[in-house]
Amino acid sequence: KYPDSVLLVRVGDFYELYFEQADDIGGVLLGLQVVDKKFRNGTVRFTGFPARSLLRYVEILVGQHSLSVALCEQF
Repeated sequence: KYPDSVLLVRVGDFYELYFEQADDIGGVLLGLQVVDKKFRNGTVRFTGFPARSLLRYVEILVGQHSLSVALCEQF
């Protein structure tokens, strides 16, 4: 719905991306490994990075790819 925006969700000491953003942004733009996480009766595509690396990844997303970044702290 918002192709120029990214939602980073804080889970413990990591920021995670889910579904299409995991593949398109995390996998392609950031070069992160994308995996399937078991959830209830199915799986969810996700990727993530350590919270201590937030500034580095936000600089890539905003500076190199002109994306807007929204942070959800402790989901």
